[in-house]
Amino acid sequence: MATNNHKDSCGFDAAGGGPKLWWIGHATVLIRMGNRWILTDPLLRERLGVVFKRLAPCGIPLDRLPELDVVLISHAHMDHLDYWSLKQIKTSSAVLVTPKDMPWWPIHIKEQLSGRPWESVDCKGIRITWAPVKHWGGRWLFDRVWRRSYTGYVLEYGGTAIFFAGDTGYTEKNFAEIAERFRIDVALLPVGPAGTPFFYKWFTWRSHTDPDQAMRIFKTLNARCMVPIHHGTFYWNGPDEISAINNAIRDHGLKDKVFLLAPGQELDLAAMCA
Repeated sequence: MATNNHKDSCGFDAAGGGPKLWWIGHATVLIRMGNRWILTDPLLRERLGVVFKRLAPCGIPLDRLPELDVVLISHAHMDHLDYWSLKQIKTSSAVLVTPKDMPWWPIHIKEQLSGRPWESVDCKGIRITWAPVKHWGGRWLFDRVWRRSYTGYVLEYGGTAIFFAGDTGYTEKNFAEIAERFRIDVALLPVGPAGTPFFYKWFTWRSHTDPDQAMRIFKTLNARCMVPIHHGTFYWNGPDEISAINNAIRDHGLKDKVFLLAPGQELDLAAMCA
């Protein structure tokens, strides 16, 4: 796996400091912005339902996570909204932020966006803005049509702006508008499952980006750097997936701007996104 110039660090300094992030796996990213800790779409268990077993280790064990300030949920799919993980993480003082119309919730939601584009909330000094993406929000097949609870987020704190897409298909219009409104330092963009059979790609292309589309989104956002997510954890396709991601990075000339992390690896945003 390509790793660019970053270091391994599961033993991070929980005291705070410059902006950093750690890819834990799939769409789960631990972010430090100043003295604030954010976790995206927590999925920390060894299995996803009864079918998919984790194929790469959880990048940071549950007992080594810091006390969180904000937990983001992008949408209700089982690989992004995992009730078990939410019950396990340290959320006693965390603000949980979700889009509108989420399914039954076992933990109190402290902030819920209305679903209007560009709505913002302030959570412990972090400005969090609803950013439109192209996906669908149902958790079960029968609620796919009417439930539209999905979103991306822009996080702003201490002079740093991070875009977390959650999950999305390709749409230039939405991402061009994000670029007009924000100066994004790092974009967390889904790239997988990549290297998949044609049937899967045909079935999911409207709501999931492949590596090439993710690179195009990154360019449209005009962000300083990018971290690929949503790959290599549960729906892994072996070397073909990593090759597809690396090929897209190479073909778009982005090897110095896209950082393909291994589980638990640290990216120092101040250094990499300068």
